[in-house]
Amino acid sequence: MIDANLCFIVYEAVRKVASILYRMIAIGYISTR
Repeated sequence: MIDANLCFIVYEAVRKVASILYRMIAIGYISTR
């Protein structure tokens, strides 16, 4: 059985990285226009 806290930590980390990547892509997209 997987620990619920571990799942939550992984989920939060992935969400944080995704938001950073999304911001970088958005900035790159805006700067190239």
